[in-house]
Amino acid sequence: MLCPVCRKENEEGNHNCVNCGSRLTKRRNRRGNNDSDDNEPAADYKLAWFAYRCGVIGLIPFVGLIMGPLALLLGMLSWWQYRIDPWDKGLGPAGAAIILGLLISVTMWTGLAFLLHAVYPGFLF
Repeated sequence: MLCPVCRKENEEGNHNCVNCGSRLTKRRNRRGNNDSDDNEPAADYKLAWFAYRCGVIGLIPFVGLIMGPLALLLGMLSWWQYRIDPWDKGLGPAGAAIILGLLISVTMWTGLAFLLHAVYPGFLF
């Protein structure tokens, strides 16, 4: 380990520099020293993130017929769950899932209705 003051190399276990006696500090990573995986959302927000993922997967044509309404419903459920605290981290993915789910549902089901009307004239109108 390199001393920050005199730049002398020290052994890993030392707390003080053998040359100048200054305190050696270990380099910390940006996320801290916790061993948990920071990429995984907390258990409290898993419903909101699942709703968001359903909305993103719903962008695939014809898959959105099911995933769009599912993202909308799960997003509304998680929004209702997290609405109490305005700074809650679950509100972002929940809001995105609601918007994605609504847009995907409207466009996919409207497109399917127009497709069926083109194939079967007189269908719906």
